[in-house]
Amino acid sequence: MTHNLKTLADKRNALLLAEIAAWLHMLGKFHEGFLNNPQSGVDIQIPSDLTESFTELDRLLRDPSWSGLIWSQLGISEFQSSSVSFFDFIEKHREQEPKKIAQGLVRLMNDAHGRGSGIEKGVLSRFATSQSGKVYLSTAFGTERSDIDLKQTERHKFYDYLQKISNNCQIQRLTGKNFVRILYMK
Repeated sequence: MTHNLKTLADKRNALLLAEIAAWLHMLGKFHEGFLNNPQSGVDIQIPSDLTESFTELDRLLRDPSWSGLIWSQLGISEFQSSSVSFFDFIEKHREQEPKKIAQGLVRLMNDAHGRGSGIEKGVLSRFATSQSGKVYLSTAFGTERSDIDLKQTERHKFYDYLQKISNNCQIQRLTGKNFVRILYMK
């Protein structure tokens, strides 16, 4: 294995955890509160139904002690990642002023989100100028024949799945590193 590939292999868990955070940073967009009103702010919060009914998952998303240990293995001090939780990504992913974000890793995620979001909106405005109403990314141009009905039960199945992984790790006294492995193996 070359030096570069070995470096990536050594940092595998931290990189996979960052990828998981990238997927989960917009958890609130899976909520009907956001779909009904994109300006509601649900996309920068942990949804209240998750906090109330899935307490272990809520704790996992807010607790930087386990995620920070893994991200600090990246060895990039400028990331200031030892105190970063998933909630930091959720809360700050659309911050308009990056200087307000202290941690470099969160700032990097914010920048990546902004670039992706800007490209997506730019593409839609160039190629689908007649678009009106709600935008969903499940079709090529984000338009549906009818509104998408995200049932609470479907969202709760997803929360339940994530919480079961978290609980499984705790029962077996596994670390956050194992959470990453279990999530990617399922």
